[in-house]
Amino acid sequence: MIILYCIWKLKKGTKKKKLKKGTKKEKLKKRN
Repeated sequence: MIILYCIWKLKKGTKKKKLKKGTKKEKLKKRN
């Protein structure tokens, strides 16, 4: 159970990082 929770947390973390990268790219496009 603990291992599954760790994997779930890691998956959520990577999703958040991807979303942050996406918003940064969108902001750069708007500036250009």
